[in-house]
Amino acid sequence: MPDVLALETTGSLSGIIHSSSEEVPAPLINNPLLQSTYLTIIAGANTQPLAGATISVESPRLMGTRVGTTDEKGHFRLLYLPPGHYTVTVNFPGFSTVIRSSVIVSLGKDTSLQFTLKPSELSESIEVTAVSPAIDENTTATGGNMTEQEFSRLPMKRTYQDVAAFFAGVDNSLGDHDLTMVGSPSMLDGTGAENNYLIDGFTTTDPYDGTSGTNLLFNFIEEVEIKTGGYEAEYGRATGGIINVITKSGGNDFSGNLVSFINTYEMNGSGKYRQYRGRRSEWMGNQEFDAGLDLGGYLVKDTFWFFLAYNPSFKENKWSVEQEIRKGELTTHHYAAKLTWSIVPLHRLVFSLFGDPSQYEGCDLSYLNDSLYVGADAKFTAAADKSAYQRIIKRGSQNYVLNYTGIVNDTFVVEASLGYRYQRDSTEPASAEGYAAQHIFHWDNPEKHGFADNPEYRDGYIAGGIGFFHDYKIYRKMFDVRGTYYRTSHTVKAGANYEQNTLDYTGEISGGQTIVYFTKDRFDDYAITKFSDHGVLRTINTAFFVQDNWQVTDFLTLNVGLRYETQDLKAHDGSRAFSINDNLAPRLGFSWDVKNNNKSKVFGSYGRFYESIPLQLNTYRFNWDFFETEFWRYGADKIPFTEDDKYNYTSVNTPKVRVSSDLKGQCLDEYLLGCEAEVLPDLALGALLRYRTIIRIIEDRLSKQFTEMHMGVTSKDYRRFHELLICNPGEGQVSDQPEPKREYTALELTAHKNFSDHYQFNLAYIWSTLRGNYDGLYDPYAAEVDAHSSQMFNSELYLRHSEGYLYQDIRHRFKLHGAYAFDCGLTMGSLVKIQSGRPISTLGHMGLEGWVFAEERGAQGRTPWLWQWDLHLEYAFRFWKYVDTTVMLDVFNVTNNNEVMSVQNFKYSGLDGSYYHIDTQSFVNPSPYWKEPLTYQIPRLIRFGVRFSF
Repeated sequence: MPDVLALETTGSLSGIIHSSSEEVPAPLINNPLLQSTYLTIIAGANTQPLAGATISVESPRLMGTRVGTTDEKGHFRLLYLPPGHYTVTVNFPGFSTVIRSSVIVSLGKDTSLQFTLKPSELSESIEVTAVSPAIDENTTATGGNMTEQEFSRLPMKRTYQDVAAFFAGVDNSLGDHDLTMVGSPSMLDGTGAENNYLIDGFTTTDPYDGTSGTNLLFNFIEEVEIKTGGYEAEYGRATGGIINVITKSGGNDFSGNLVSFINTYEMNGSGKYRQYRGRRSEWMGNQEFDAGLDLGGYLVKDTFWFFLAYNPSFKENKWSVEQEIRKGELTTHHYAAKLTWSIVPLHRLVFSLFGDPSQYEGCDLSYLNDSLYVGADAKFTAAADKSAYQRIIKRGSQNYVLNYTGIVNDTFVVEASLGYRYQRDSTEPASAEGYAAQHIFHWDNPEKHGFADNPEYRDGYIAGGIGFFHDYKIYRKMFDVRGTYYRTSHTVKAGANYEQNTLDYTGEISGGQTIVYFTKDRFDDYAITKFSDHGVLRTINTAFFVQDNWQVTDFLTLNVGLRYETQDLKAHDGSRAFSINDNLAPRLGFSWDVKNNNKSKVFGSYGRFYESIPLQLNTYRFNWDFFETEFWRYGADKIPFTEDDKYNYTSVNTPKVRVSSDLKGQCLDEYLLGCEAEVLPDLALGALLRYRTIIRIIEDRLSKQFTEMHMGVTSKDYRRFHELLICNPGEGQVSDQPEPKREYTALELTAHKNFSDHYQFNLAYIWSTLRGNYDGLYDPYAAEVDAHSSQMFNSELYLRHSEGYLYQDIRHRFKLHGAYAFDCGLTMGSLVKIQSGRPISTLGHMGLEGWVFAEERGAQGRTPWLWQWDLHLEYAFRFWKYVDTTVMLDVFNVTNNNEVMSVQNFKYSGLDGSYYHIDTQSFVNPSPYWKEPLTYQIPRLIRFGVRFSF
């Protein structure tokens, strides 16, 4: 995860000014002072640099007017400008004044300008409209920026993560069925738990599991920056992508919006939602209403601005399972506020506050993702006890950020940030009945319990309370500082960051125990498990970086940098669990303007990227909790049990954890080589070759010598101990273990047109392969984040068939989005997505030994191709003298496609009598539900909205 010091919240302008008596332009010339990206000048044959020319810029996003002057070479630079549209004015005595409007300054970019002033005896002004560069000339990062004006024309849902999904290689479809991954899009070969998510320069990534930690609505947002790879040393702590968001600010005029969106069940299409072991749930859709108000303005013009926004949303999910309606209600309070204070000219202080506390009540959707025990899950049987799945889930965060920026002089800038985050994640019963002990019934033969004629109980069911529930309180404290030094051909940045993440947690079982009944061909008993725990865990992260953007020649730029990170994990009692302090991440990139015309480039980069270990590993392995289980026989009455049926032992499962003495950080390497060219004004074509490979991972492994049983003090005390080793598989102490592999090779073709002449579009096609034995921090088969504790690395059988095509191996991806604005006030936007299917595998469950592949990964073909068309229509008109009105209609999945998205990969799931036979060392009794559909595309969803702007 990158730290906030690496995250820019501003942009800049730079350029050069010449005089000319010629109207015919000479070849374009690079500015050697360029910090980053696309800077050219247009100069006539008889040109001279204009030293002392005055450049002034104005914008609704800028406090006052920023003024600069050119040096003896005609160069100028205006630093740290808030993103937005600017008007630039250039004056010099004896020359015509040039006024350029609609100059766009983007987040984290250096916008280039080109001026040629002509002598004039008259006091005349020449006004021109700026043309945005179609390519980012000197950067090696892949991804891009999207402003509110751009994404508001497109069919998108409500959060900033949906903006990211418009970019090549970014996919958020896993969140359609898995609450864990909602708002956490996968990027290229990585999972949503490997990205970093930032708002106003502050890391909002969930400290617990590395997923997206805060949802922010798009009507609060000014601009979104996406980096899918190739970024410099100032960015770190992520092996995936970066999503950087800037919220709106106030201004010298008062403005605001009142916005509302609604969709009802009648506005949704029909279709299949999920399917488990022959039981299918039908999609009935969402019913949602939200209304928001934002207001921006000033307390003191050009000195003190404010922005306030509040948008509650009310959502109901509904689906049918075996003719019974399941539903849940979600209420979320989205809010944001920002205060901007110009202390003195060139010194600015910005305070940001934002959050999204929510409460969900009803059927726990997260249990719909349990692909292992799907057949015994009560939520798919009509007669199941509702208390087993009715929950109240409270989530969300509160974030406070204070940013200081000081432009000391023309060559040095200082930045400092303070941040604090409070996050809640809790689950509790929705009724008093939910606090009772939970009873889970598993059987192969329903006749043993008198349910031979009742198909609802053919696999078992759950009754009683909700089982495990928890309350997590998570805190993040952050401080960072960085400085930027500018010289003629160098821009040198350096910085340091400190971040402390803390988890205060409580875990319990309803009724104090869970009773699991087994009646299988191999055994006939039940187990009572007791669990309760509380603790405080902590992780401390630090980082340092230095980098240089070196303009070697007029047409060649090098980016050279080095990043150093450390991480210190604390255990339950505050002692050090382990630390990693040798994460050195070099970065090297180049950009070559082949034709020296600032309209084309060849670029490449190499980078090493380290993952930051989330608090989930501390919780799983260093909290020292235990499950105590008593084993009983079935009595003559089968249910309930009696004391006479108790076995002679109690099992206390207490894992011991050791850490490899040579443990190193998890990392990957990335190599890029690409080209890009502006073929027409505002239109650029690009091609890119990308190769990414996992170098090292961190996992826990069972230590063989500690898997035996040990007798306790009494004959009725039978204790089971095993030891886990935190290590780098394939290295050091476990060099005999399989090395992790995840190799991603891709060819990316893109076409991008900036908005001009009423329209914009972006086209991307990616061909890729992804092979290996490591899917990442998100386990797609268990549908959960397994941060460094994958169940797939615990068995010797893993060695046999571990390598093949990984779950994210989507061979073909095609994405086209665009918009057209008609003169009458009507705007139409569209998004088309097409992608090939995912690999299908053969998985087997081995109990404590985890899950293994019974044959090569991906050997069972692929799921079907998927395609979807989304549409956005809006019509703007003047409702009243001071109010602009926009009516909006979004249709997602216009054609109501309902194709299969995923299938059951477990051929030997542990149910239906399928299991691993130890004596024969083979799996037996395959599941009849293997390769059965699991999830489907979400059917058509229609949303209506209206916005009043003043």
